[in-house]
Amino acid sequence: MTIKALAVTFVALGIATVGLAKSGKTDLRTLQVAAEAGQPEAMYQLGMKYEDGRDLPKNDAQAAVWYRKASDSGHGSAMFSLGGLYAAGRGVPKDLPEAYKWLDLSSKHGFKDQKLRAAGARDALARAMSSGMINEANRREADWHTAFELKQK
Repeated sequence: MTIKALAVTFVALGIATVGLAKSGKTDLRTLQVAAEAGQPEAMYQLGMKYEDGRDLPKNDAQAAVWYRKASDSGHGSAMFSLGGLYAAGRGVPKDLPEAYKWLDLSSKHGFKDQKLRAAGARDALARAMSSGMINEANRREADWHTAFELKQK
């Protein structure tokens, strides 16, 4: 599978927004306040709004910022989305080891169906990578786990 085909796959496998409010809808200002306050689901949803251009101008770089913040809090769906941006080089420099890292983390931190999609995307990406690139991705993932565990203490 080519990287371009993989990027198309990420778009096709997009993850649905999970609402913060019981009604399933949250106004943009409430979402921004919650994201700024460090709520991982709000950070993820704000990233989705930037990536999709819903309620905000489309901006993949801002989507990556918010996905990264949510990912660093352990949000599995944000990890999947961030991995897709790195694989395609959208809003961030194209970086296959970084994409692999986030997809692998997503395959371990998400909900059931999302874990399966992340594992499939990670495995497809691995076919386009050298063993050295995969080793680098695994090293980065180990570093992430160390930092994440320190934040949890």
